[in-house]
Amino acid sequence: MSISKKGFVYVASDPKKSPSPNKFNADKKILNREFAHSFQSVKKHHPNIPVTLFTNYDDLLKNEIGVDNVVHIESDWGFLPKVKGLNMSPYERTVFLDCDTQVNRSLDNLFNYLDDYDLVVCQEFFNKSILNTGVFAVNTKSPFLGYWLKKMYERKEWAAREVSKGARMPNKIPDDQAEFNEIIRKLSKPPYNRHVREAQNTLGDFKYKVLDSRIYNCRVKELQECKQQNFNLDDIKVFHSRNLWRNN
Repeated sequence: MSISKKGFVYVASDPKKSPSPNKFNADKKILNREFAHSFQSVKKHHPNIPVTLFTNYDDLLKNEIGVDNVVHIESDWGFLPKVKGLNMSPYERTVFLDCDTQVNRSLDNLFNYLDDYDLVVCQEFFNKSILNTGVFAVNTKSPFLGYWLKKMYERKEWAAREVSKGARMPNKIPDDQAEFNEIIRKLSKPPYNRHVREAQNTLGDFKYKVLDSRIYNCRVKELQECKQQNFNLDDIKVFHSRNLWRNN
């Protein structure tokens, strides 16, 4: 794929094709329908900005809904497809959206923030110390994405070794969001061990900005709070919740 200036990226990995489908609640996740709804909401507000989907859903690979680029990607035992897809983004500036999102307004600001930052992302509603990877924008040429993928592979290898020794791994290992946050936390720590030094040396002058989740990554509970506090609901640009496609 040739490199374009900017675009949206989704990853829809069919949990039923994973080596461990039970880990992903495969019978409850309908990411193909989630994606179709989100894609239509993006195109409503950004008809001229391309969308790339990385997927192994059979129906999505047929591309009957007219996605700009559809690329096959394998499922995995862990959460690697998301980070793999991002590393193959054909855009210089990438806005990543989880499949269970709905775009309500223009997201041009997310691309524009990348004039000054390598990454823009939102906090979790319930825990402001955690950054949520459901919606974010990234300068694709930044070393961040490659380093994130490297750490995901390391975590997967570690988990495989532990399982081989009889250990039980939580369902969230390896977890792309946890590794994402661990990298970000290392950037502000004193370089007291080789892992922190590696992150800091790899990312150098990496700059990121935390955005208002009410606007760019509004979850169900947060929406309820917005209503209670008379927050202007027209300001919400991205709503993030399961089963939005059912209301379509």
